[in-house]
This record gives sequence, C-alpha cells and structure tokens, in this order.
Amino acid sequence: MAFVPEPAADEVAAGSSKSVQVTFRPTGQRSEEELLVLSIDDGNSIDVKCQGIVNEAKCAFIEKQLDFGNIPVGLRAKDQALHIKN
Repeated sequence: MAFVPEPAADEVAAGSSKSVQVTFRPTGQRSEEELLVLSIDDGNSIDVKCQGIVNEAKCAFIEKQLDFGNIPVGLRAKDQALHIKN
C-alpha cells in the first residue's frame, strides 16, 4: 500500500466527524493511485481516491567535493546549510 491511513480503523458517532491522516509512501513509480474504502455500518461504503505523484529528484554540486567535517556517531547532530536550487 502506498497510502496508509492513521487510524486504519475507527468508529465515528452519528452526526460527528473525525480527522484521518493519510501518509503517502511511494513505491518507486512516478504516479500512484489507490482507493481507500470508508465502510459505513448499515449504509453505503464510500470510496476515497488517493493519488500521489513523485517528481524526479536531482542534485548537482558546483564544487567537486562537499565536506561536513567530522561527525562522531552517537553524539548530537551537527547542522550544516546546503543551498539547493530547484
């Protein structure tokens, strides 16, 4: 599944609403589409169409090397700025 709802299952009282977060986890294809089904007890199910598009990622460096210095494992992360033009 490329689209993962959270929570995956829940009950909503009549006349109320609830938020659901859907996470897109691409599998490598440029475009993906899935139907998530909202099941309603004693009612009609509703299909929710989810579509995700992944643009090709590119990275080019003008300089011949990139040096972040020594970053020991297990210590706090070291922040470095890298300017990327999109």
